[in-house]
Amino acid sequence: MLGGFAVITLGTGLGMLLWTRPETPGDFSQKLAAAGPWLFAWRCLLFGALIGFWPTFCRSVARWRELTNDQLRRLRQARWTVVAWLVALELLLGQNVAGRFINLWASRP
Repeated sequence: MLGGFAVITLGTGLGMLLWTRPETPGDFSQKLAAAGPWLFAWRCLLFGALIGFWPTFCRSVARWRELTNDQLRRLRQARWTVVAWLVALELLLGQNVAGRFINLWASRP
């Protein structure tokens, strides 16, 4: 699954590179803005896959690194902490909630 996501991500990146290659920076910004909803959907799909496949991921890491049962239990409990951090990063950086708040606050009369 990880390999599939890597191939799709690299393919998407290469596609965007080729899609915007002969464009000026202004045209590139417009195309990137048009692709924004698709990129957001891709991030949501990755978050959902992380949540859904977390137990399988934990078992694979436990076999690979020969974790004890206590370490495996702690790794499984970290699922929602990781999700919370990813959602926080998405809101702050991906959706620019902090920047919008600062602009709104600075533009008050």
